[in-house]
Amino acid sequence: MVKGHGKHQSKRFAGKKEKAPKISKYITRTQAIKRLNCTMEQFRKICILKGVSPRLPSKGLNTLTQKKTYYHIDDIKPLVNDKVTLKIKQIRAFKKHIRKLTARKEFKTKEQLLKTKPVIDLASTIQERYPTFQDALNELGDCLSMVFMFASYRVSKGEKAEAVRLARRIAMEWEAYIKHTNALRKCFISYKGYFYTAVVYGIAITWMVPHQFAIEKNETVDFNVLHEFLSFYVVLMKFINYKLYTNAGLNYPPEITKINGVEFLGTVQLEPLQLQKETEVVSKDQDVQELNEALKQVKGEGENLATEMLVNHDTGASVQVTSHFVQSSGSGLFSGMVFYIQREVPRHPVAFVIETLGGIIVDNVDDESITHQIGERGEHKNIEREFIQPQWIFDCVNENFILPCGEYTIGQKLPPHLSPYVNEEEEGYVTERRKQLDAIKNNTKYDYEEEQKKEEESKKIQVKDLESDFVDGLVEEMGEEKKGKAKAPSVSKEAKKAEQEKKRKMAVLSGKDRRIVMKNEMLERRQTKKVNKFKERLAKSKEQK
Repeated sequence: MVKGHGKHQSKRFAGKKEKAPKISKYITRTQAIKRLNCTMEQFRKICILKGVSPRLPSKGLNTLTQKKTYYHIDDIKPLVNDKVTLKIKQIRAFKKHIRKLTARKEFKTKEQLLKTKPVIDLASTIQERYPTFQDALNELGDCLSMVFMFASYRVSKGEKAEAVRLARRIAMEWEAYIKHTNALRKCFISYKGYFYTAVVYGIAITWMVPHQFAIEKNETVDFNVLHEFLSFYVVLMKFINYKLYTNAGLNYPPEITKINGVEFLGTVQLEPLQLQKETEVVSKDQDVQELNEALKQVKGEGENLATEMLVNHDTGASVQVTSHFVQSSGSGLFSGMVFYIQREVPRHPVAFVIETLGGIIVDNVDDESITHQIGERGEHKNIEREFIQPQWIFDCVNENFILPCGEYTIGQKLPPHLSPYVNEEEEGYVTERRKQLDAIKNNTKYDYEEEQKKEEESKKIQVKDLESDFVDGLVEEMGEEKKGKAKAPSVSKEAKKAEQEKKRKMAVLSGKDRRIVMKNEMLERRQTKKVNKFKERLAKSKEQK
């Protein structure tokens, strides 16, 4: 038998192989898929709907196991017999059956079978993930950002197009509610889009609306995953909008008037809720009909679910909600102001902010009631109105104060647009623009030149203090050196000649001999220092006596 092969090799190198460690309470993604008996796409959909995310084990990772994704066993075990997983498997079998019928050309049986298509009921999953209404509002930022992103997406045909239409409708319903309650508190323009923050039931909700550009598909982004998230977020927003509208005394779903020639854009008409007579809004619009069908579930199971979400199961206390109709008071930062928006300005975000804070928008330029005209270019006549740029509106909202329009007039260079999400005092640096805005609020003048002079003077004082400290340190060191030099005796010519001869001898010596000589000299110096210190101590002791 050849050496290094067979049994001898296995015994010899058995301990040197790098084995995967046993990580308890965690399983890999492939193991989870085998346990659930599903495909990769189905497993991904289950995790999105049930809110299961991968976890990183704190211990037991090795070079062989670092690249794998792990899930906790307690998160995977309940999914085996869950309603969502069983329904997803039924949908898979249903699609397989339809494919067979199309191959056999049995179209009548196919039409009958399509009427009994299984649908996933997410009411129980929403109740599990968000036991209270406040929990749902706390995690509403990502949901709204996803909905508004797909609302700006172009519509095509198929199931995904219907989801985009529903996303647009839900986005319009949310904006209508924010306008009705005047809940907007912050807004900011960035290169990504528009950031908004509204306060609903005492909870600050921040979401992002992208700019009005066509979204191009990127190969690195899997839009199928995003559509799975959208399918869950759309159902969640239906429950939330229904509860918010009914608590505000409004009828849900509201009617939306379409604009001819524009795809699914219009105005939302809010109507008071009729408590005595239960009426359903019937519309020819397909999207409204879909929402009416969904509302049957919401008014049945969903109404109980929404009321249960308002109850805090931990404390047993419920949130007091009044279900009477509250008209929009029209009171806000821009109440009493009339605006006209020019063509070059993005109309939707500017109009949303103005209408939320009580302003009125007019489409006729020649209207004499206009107080502010918003634009970015053009020459204007001598009319008694303010010609401003859109940044003025966003800065006024963030400061909660009507700023002077002089810096924001059309044609002038705009001041810096400060973010309301940054606390400059905590970061330790306050910008000049922040000082100017604080001075405007306090009715004081801010002189930039005087502030610069004060800063320069303070810097000079700091530099002088540092220089004085440095000079004092140098003087002390120089004084000690001078004292040492004064104490040291003067070197005679004979001593200098002796030192020069030593240097010549050292240059002639080899490396080892030179080191020996240097060590001896060092020892002699140490001994002389010790002797001198001992003599000084004796002299001091004699003087004291």
